[in-house]
Amino acid sequence: MKVTFYALIAPELIIWWAMRQWFGARRVVRMMNFKELSGERRLNWTKVHGQFAQMGGFARKDNKRVLHPGTLRHLLAEGQIDIDELRLTEKEIQDKSKGDILSKTLVASQTTWFVFECIARLQQGLPLIELEVVTLAFATLNIITYALWWYKPLNVLCPIYIHVLPEAYDLSTDDEVTSPSEEAIGGGETNETELTEGRSSEVQVEPLSASNAVAGMSSSGKGAVVGETERTKKAESGEGFGKMLVGIVGRIVADIKKDIEKVGWWWMLWKRLIKEPFVAVVWPLWELLNDSNGHDDATHVSTFFAQTLFRDDMMLVQALSSFIGTIFGAIHFLSWHSTFPTHVELLLWRTSSITLVVPPFFLLLRAIFTRIYVTTPAGSRRDRIANILYPFFEKIAFYLGPIPYILARICVLVLAFLTLHDLPHDAFTNVSWTSYIPHL
Repeated sequence: MKVTFYALIAPELIIWWAMRQWFGARRVVRMMNFKELSGERRLNWTKVHGQFAQMGGFARKDNKRVLHPGTLRHLLAEGQIDIDELRLTEKEIQDKSKGDILSKTLVASQTTWFVFECIARLQQGLPLIELEVVTLAFATLNIITYALWWYKPLNVLCPIYIHVLPEAYDLSTDDEVTSPSEEAIGGGETNETELTEGRSSEVQVEPLSASNAVAGMSSSGKGAVVGETERTKKAESGEGFGKMLVGIVGRIVADIKKDIEKVGWWWMLWKRLIKEPFVAVVWPLWELLNDSNGHDDATHVSTFFAQTLFRDDMMLVQALSSFIGTIFGAIHFLSWHSTFPTHVELLLWRTSSITLVVPPFFLLLRAIFTRIYVTTPAGSRRDRIANILYPFFEKIAFYLGPIPYILARICVLVLAFLTLHDLPHDAFTNVSWTSYIPHL
């Protein structure tokens, strides 16, 4: 249910998730197939092996704890694991999968057929109703997601247990030392908050952590916790819901007055209307989809886990997923001139369509200027331009974009079903396939 909710509200994040795992699996394959690591008897892992290892497919035989790719690489390099235990064929891994090539092909074919039918309707001048446009946008993302997860085993319940010698050293995290051969593949590894490390301090943007953000949401400190406990006791003792509500409202008003006295109206509005809703709604989802911390004391792996990526791969993921998200939003412009029951619904659809395009497009610009910023020599003209535009697009995309985007997604989904009660006559006309395929 959680993934379904995310897919409805922010389907581009599913692309981000799948793309990170695709690049992560590719890195796992390169990491495990080094000749220096496995000697003459190379593992010859494929993307199937990489996805399987990344999703927690290998675990210790003694304590059932997951062996993450970094740990596998370390133990194999130290000779603590028999390489033959990791020498599995794709067929052996796919045998654990609940999906096969037939089921994947059928779903992909049905989705592709729907896309072709929508294209044919547009080519013949037949209208696409709003629900078809929304479905077309989802179908486009679905095809890309299936391509990225084509080699990922489906719903594996039991891992493959590996015998580890007692003197083996357990890594507490998935960090590994980059070998010279690995360094040559794509540069040192990084995550998103490290992309600008080491550059000019003028554009350093302090990473927003969930703990820091939540800590800044209230100036009451410990007293807030004590006050909350007292209010709960009073409510339970029968003093009434009204007094508790008045107390809560009074505390909120007092906090707002303190904010105004300290930093003024503008900062108070920024904090209350933008920062706090962002922290409460968007940030937990963002941290979940950026899960790259694999701990070897766990018995399972997060659904959203992906291997830590190289800096260049991370920037490529950002650019590609933002570009796909922009295309997803632009598909809704197909109903720009459609007939809506009321003019208000038409305006809502157009406004929502624009809102769906702007945040991912700004993320795309952010990714482009990030690339310019980290690859251009400091002090050059391009560096100075990127120095200004990178934080500008970042703040708009991450702080001003999410809440309007979510509201626009909800609006589009609601309008897609509301307009079904008043459809144009041509919406019931079928595509004439005989104009394309004569024998039909």
